Amino acid sequence: NSTVESSSRNLAKNTTKSTTKNNTTNNSSMTTRDKTAAEKQMDKKMDEFRKEVAMLAKFVSPYLIRFYGACFIPNRICMVTELAKYGSLQDMMKHKKSGEIVMKMRIKLMLDTAKGIQYLHANNTLHRDIKSDNTLVTSLDFNDEVNGKLTDFGASRNVNSLCDNMMYTKGIGTPKFMAPEITNVEKYTLSADVYSFAITVLECLTWKDPFDEKLFPYSWDITNLISKGERPAIELGDKEQKALIEEMWKQDPRERPDMDRVVDKLNKIYQTNN
Repeated sequence: NSTVESSSRNLAKNTTKSTTKNNTTNNSSMTTRDKTAAEKQMDKKMDEFRKEVAMLAKFVSPYLIRFYGACFIPNRICMVTELAKYGSLQDMMKHKKSGEIVMKMRIKLMLDTAKGIQYLHANNTLHRDIKSDNTLVTSLDFNDEVNGKLTDFGASRNVNSLCDNMMYTKGIGTPKFMAPEITNVEKYTLSADVYSFAITVLECLTWKDPFDEKLFPYSWDITNLISKGERPAIELGDKEQKALIEEMWKQDPRERPDMDRVVDKLNKIYQTNN
């Protein structure tokens, strides 16, 4: 009796769309050159979609959002996945106050997300876009085995393909969650996901954005800070929680723990939290 939702992506050939922070424009009239560019853009989106579908179909874990199938209709491609009752963690943080979600549940959501990342890493796959928006909340009942699930595998890649093709692409992921080696356009490995998860954990446990928009109005303000080895303040009283975050966001990727260690530590933190 699973409930499903359909997310559609518009791939219309006859419309190009450009977006800025405060302005969105649509241009339906195009030159021949524009059409070629639009067609290339559509092909790129189709390729990304196929990769995401292949990733979803290949991996099965209770900690990854369940994939049911994909279909193609004129100018649209649709993906049918399991419905997350409460939306994303990011959505929940916007609509629920800190006191409404107890600390133990926040830790559980992070533990479940960590297990999803652990599963990917065990299969030599980087997610490359770990963030609160990509943790879906399926339940807030402690009696349920799983409460949070990892989603959005459009940027995920096999580690071997990254090494073979030197695909160390700048701009993969979301700036405030990006590991310093990615923003510096250096080689990166599974530990880049661990860094991103550290920021996600901090955001979830404190129930607020680690990078205040008033202090960091532009994304490059954050990446410049991180590249220099600086980090946001950890406003948490629990020493174990703080220590884990600090370990996960080490500047040197080799000093970060793997996800097996992260899951183990989070599980202990969860078990001892009252």
